[in-house]
Amino acid sequence: MGEGPESKPGDVHASRLKSLGTLVAAMAALVAAIGSWFKPQDQSVNKASYEALSASMKDLSDQVDKDHDEIVALRGYTEGALRMVSAPASSVSAAGTKDAGQSTVTLHAVGVIEPASSSRRALDVRPPRSAPPSFQDVMQKAKN
Repeated sequence: MGEGPESKPGDVHASRLKSLGTLVAAMAALVAAIGSWFKPQDQSVNKASYEALSASMKDLSDQVDKDHDEIVALRGYTEGALRMVSAPASSVSAAGTKDAGQSTVTLHAVGVIEPASSSRRALDVRPPRSAPPSFQDVMQKAKN
């Protein structure tokens, strides 16, 4: 009845020592984890990458503003060109008289065609610019 491996006094002692070793290792890991939680971290790499990304976002925002202005100007140019090409020429004329060397003058009225959609007004409004917050602001919000 008492011949199992647990019944030997050396095995019980070895099992307790092994359990104690596991408990000490777990406690050491817990202390290290808690210590790393409260240890101040080096944020220099994070700050450098955040500032690089912020500068890239600002450059991108500037490029978007420039592209927006160019699109609005191009749309105005194309609408004006289309109005000139597609506008019907009416036969409003002021007949000049052929007096001594003068020629006949013919005037053409150009109709102005306004677009039915409001897409031009939508393009005229520049989207709001948003600057990214500073690294210190982000870190303050992260701490709170």
